[in-house]
Amino acid sequence: MTESEQREYDRAVREREQADKGERLADEIANALNFMSGNEPFEKAFVEKITRRTHPTLQQGTAQLFLAVFKRWAEIGDEGRYDLRNEDTIEAAKKIREALKEHYFRFI
Repeated sequence: MTESEQREYDRAVREREQADKGERLADEIANALNFMSGNEPFEKAFVEKITRRTHPTLQQGTAQLFLAVFKRWAEIGDEGRYDLRNEDTIEAAKKIREALKEHYFRFI
């Protein structure tokens, strides 16, 4: 394998590892919500931790991630791929996308 091919291979491995981490985090969040959705103490503790007891730079990254989720939900709505179970999510996501369409999260 040439040096260039090795670099490309290493880059592809790193990208797959990052994608796997993202999928595992999504699974963890979905599993937690499956058991805790609508549970006020859970929601309050999560919101407090993420908004008040997380480093400001990490808050920026968290907000950027959440906005990416809302943008994707809005796209799913544009494609008509939703039903009554997530219709409110799609409609809220479209409003958020419109309100923040020009917003950029700085990394400081």
